[in-house]
Amino acid sequence: FECDASGRTILRDWERRVPLIVQQALYFDEQLPDMACVYILSSGGPNLDGDRYEQLFTLRRGAMVHLSTGAATKIAEMRHNYSSLGQHIRLEEGSYLEYLPEPVIPCRHSRYISDTQITIAHSAVLLYGEIYLPGRRHYGRGERFEYDLLSVAMRVEREDGELLFREKFTVEPHR
Repeated sequence: FECDASGRTILRDWERRVPLIVQQALYFDEQLPDMACVYILSSGGPNLDGDRYEQLFTLRRGAMVHLSTGAATKIAEMRHNYSSLGQHIRLEEGSYLEYLPEPVIPCRHSRYISDTQITIAHSAVLLYGEIYLPGRRHYGRGERFEYDLLSVAMRVEREDGELLFREKFTVEPHR
C-alpha cells in the first residue's frame, strides 16, 4: 500500500494465490476518505489438514489502510497434520493500519498455528485485534474446547530490530 499523488492510499502491488482473494480497495470511511479498505476473502471452505497460508503486507510512508476478512476463518477437523498462517506486516513512517480480521473458529480435533511478525516505524500507528473462539457453539452438542491445538505467536519490533513485545500462547484443551 502507498499514497498516490493526491494522498489517497492505493493498493500498488499485490499478488494472490487461490484460494485467497484480495478485493480491490474501497473508500467508504467518511472521516478518512483517503483510507483504503481491503478485504481478504477465501474462495475455498475451511482451513484443512496441511494448509499453509502466508500473508505479507507493507504500508509505505503515510499509507492508511483498514484490512479485514470477509468471514470467520474456520479450522476443519484434522487427522494427521495442522493448518498454519504466517503473517509479516511492515509499517513505514507515518502509516496507519487497522487490522481486524473476523474470528478464528477451531472445530473438533483441529490443529492451528499462527505466527505474526510486525515491524513498525516510530511514527506509525497500528490497531490490531484477533478473536479466537473456543469452537462451534451450536453444532450438535457443541464443540467448545474440543480442538487439539491452538498456538498463536506475535512479535513486534522497530525497524532497527528493537523488540517492542513478544507474545505466545498455546492451548491444548485435552491436556
